[in-house]
Amino acid sequence: MKKILSIFLIYSLFVGVVIAQVGGVSGSKINAVNHVPIAVGLAEFEPSYNFVRYNQQWNDDGDLLSIFSSSDSIVIDASFNLRMAYAFTEKLEFGCNLGTDYSNWSAKYALFTDNKLGLGLLAGANFPFGFQVVDTKNRGVDQIGTYGIGVIASYELSEQSSLDFNMQRQDYFQKHPALPSSDLFIYLDYGHYIGDFFMLTSMSYQHSSFDGFEQNKLTFSPGVSIEMKPEYLIVANANFDILGKNIEKSMGLSVAFTITL
Repeated sequence: MKKILSIFLIYSLFVGVVIAQVGGVSGSKINAVNHVPIAVGLAEFEPSYNFVRYNQQWNDDGDLLSIFSSSDSIVIDASFNLRMAYAFTEKLEFGCNLGTDYSNWSAKYALFTDNKLGLGLLAGANFPFGFQVVDTKNRGVDQIGTYGIGVIASYELSEQSSLDFNMQRQDYFQKHPALPSSDLFIYLDYGHYIGDFFMLTSMSYQHSSFDGFEQNKLTFSPGVSIEMKPEYLIVANANFDILGKNIEKSMGLSVAFTITL
């Protein structure tokens, strides 16, 4: 149990990189991205603010435990991200996302669109960001890059409603005892227009396999997208972890300002 707790604490410091995975390409709703790149010749620029807080964690049996001996103590993680994306062809888009301590470089490719269904692929890599001294023979968990690949499925339910589904597998460029052997991320986002508002709902699941135990989390994210102008929209959403194992139970919010140039 002490080994699991110590690894969990180290892993919590690295969770920002893990959550990032393939995150630079243009999105559609909250977590999942759609399969269609932005229009050729246009670029997206998206600054965003993210806030997370927690003071509890799920154990190996799924029971909630306090992380601290005092109920007054909490972990707060507030970060600012910059995402930029550009489409070189009607099917291929590249993007990057610069976070507080990581950088993500990614691409997505639209395979085909058949009536209401669309399929695509995505791939990307995360690297440490910022100035630091690195021992190349003994890197810390926050100094090891990751790479991931995934599939995209988009389905238009009606003129007002649509679904986006992503499944991504993430691995690491180097092994470390405090890092998982691999990560799996699954996202399902639903959006529905009500007037000028695009009401959003997202369910996300992440699973990590460590040496001797596993870690997983299910998160519910409601939100709204407001189109201020055709080239400018605001997406705001909350995030609530509802089930988990060997991981923190967090809640937070995100606000993104998407500008098309």
